Amino acid sequence: YNWISFNSISMRKLILNIICIVLGIIILTHIVLLISGVKLFSVKTGSMEPEIHQGSLVYVKTYKTIDKLYENIGVGDDVTYITNNNIHVTHRVISTCVEEGTLQTQGIIPNAAVEDIAYSQVVGKVIFSIPLLGYVITLFQSWYFWTILVLTVIITYLLKLLLKEFKKQ
Repeated sequence: YNWISFNSISMRKLILNIICIVLGIIILTHIVLLISGVKLFSVKTGSMEPEIHQGSLVYVKTYKTIDKLYENIGVGDDVTYITNNNIHVTHRVISTCVEEGTLQTQGIIPNAAVEDIAYSQVVGKVIFSIPLLGYVITLFQSWYFWTILVLTVIITYLLKLLLKEFKKQ
């Protein structure tokens, strides 16, 4: 079995290379999706449980014209839309009225409220979701996270300088 042995350095390089390749594939996939009109949104509530969990990241296919929305969105589709309060909501379409340019949506939890919205409020149709990844995206969008990260880097750097000076004495 000598021909299979790895030393720890080559194993680390192998693992690092695999991680870099996987991250590269994920990044390239997201770039292609974004170029093709897919937007990402974090799900803030549990109104679509158990199919789309709170904290999920939803991938939403956008359409360039209102006519494309009429053609591609129907009853049973999950859509993301913007409320009058400028909040993104993901719900299921329960009825459409193309003549009036409106549709009704509802979360899938029991007793969820029915909401009437205009097609012009629709961002697009949910194509898939990834549980928990929305929490990560929300964290990266938070100024708290970046403030704590920058302060941690600065404090760590200053502590290293202080320890270096202390060791000299």
